[in-house]
Amino acid sequence: MGQPFRSGNWEYTVHEVKRVKEIGTDHTGTLASLYHDEAKGEFVIVGMTLMNVGSENLGISGSDFELYDSAGVKYRTADPDLFASQAWARENNYEGGVLIPILSTGQIPPNVPERYAIFFDVTPGAQGLKLRLSQAGVDVPLV
Repeated sequence: MGQPFRSGNWEYTVHEVKRVKEIGTDHTGTLASLYHDEAKGEFVIVGMTLMNVGSENLGISGSDFELYDSAGVKYRTADPDLFASQAWARENNYEGGVLIPILSTGQIPPNVPERYAIFFDVTPGAQGLKLRLSQAGVDVPLV
């Protein structure tokens, strides 16, 4: 984590991993507190910077990422409440927002870094998590 990985047209840098049961429930009067979503297990939120290192505008989506635990269980990106997750991302400095299966980044011009959050709904306490960068065919251990 924290080290950029380059493959194909993308550079990926994982910054942080958070585990939460709910988003948008802090009742602090912030935008996120107006919306709510609760994981069936627990949310693992992966914060990363993506940068298009290709020679044309490109996009990427949440379906380009998978999460695996030490037991080999595969988790696809979650589809949390759009308003709650986008508000959470903005309040946590992920200006690009959230990558979920139904949304892509849109077209990102070359050499413009964008910070995104990716949500996974996993078995509570799952250990040995690895983020699979599907386009790159690489697993990044999440410590």
